[in-house]
Amino acid sequence: MNTTRLAPLVLLALPFVGACERPHASAPPAQAAASAQPETVLGKTVASALDKARKEMETGNINLNHGVDVDVGDHGHHFRIGGNDRDGKPSAEITPQGDLLVDGRQADVTPAQRALLLQYRQQTIGLAEAGMAVGVKGADLAGKALAETFSGLIHGNADAAGKHIQAEGEKLKADARQICAQLPGMLQTQQQLATSLPAFKPYATMTQQDVDDCMKDDKGVAVTSADGGFGEQVRQAVHDNIRDNVRAATHQPPDAADTAAASKDSAARP
Repeated sequence: MNTTRLAPLVLLALPFVGACERPHASAPPAQAAASAQPETVLGKTVASALDKARKEMETGNINLNHGVDVDVGDHGHHFRIGGNDRDGKPSAEITPQGDLLVDGRQADVTPAQRALLLQYRQQTIGLAEAGMAVGVKGADLAGKALAETFSGLIHGNADAAGKHIQAEGEKLKADARQICAQLPGMLQTQQQLATSLPAFKPYATMTQQDVDDCMKDDKGVAVTSADGGFGEQVRQAVHDNIRDNVRAATHQPPDAADTAAASKDSAARP
């Protein structure tokens, strides 16, 4: 059985951009990402991993237990769409055919319920893909920020580099805010399923307050799903990207660049 964990580590840029600025004293996201390919090694690494995740989502079962975490702006508001691996609920999945599997058993559904399950599945994938699109742009921006920060420090124009990255970060926030626009329709489908299909109700965790908080925030939104392997891959890409920029900017030998990269990588972790 092919089961998909949704959209791992989707929004990457803002924590990394903030770290890169320390030395210095609207189309939907999916459409926006399609118009520009990532330019940096970090952006391309993340794009490749997310492309694999996207294909798995489209062909595999969507696991409702893993859920999707949404963190809203600077308010510290957090909510989860779907279940939690640690909450003790039975495993639940939606198949590409619109079946609901609970603890490995197929729930009885009417044609109308199946249509809602398929709709909810597509909305969940759409939310994850929108987050992926922002994540690729964010990773690319993080790679550019690292390069421009090192270059600015070496050449004495750190202020200009910082202002440019800050401007690009504001554009990224605008893209991220578009993710919230997808939540009202998803909430409506979730409520319809919870009302008509008791087996689905334990996984209907998003509320109207969650949607309202997301829509009114002006700082953007992060969509994530924990996946340790993917996170380690991204962290390694960050380290390698920093190391290469240290070498290029300072002409250091490999050993010295690795030491500097490790120090900067530690500071860049969210």
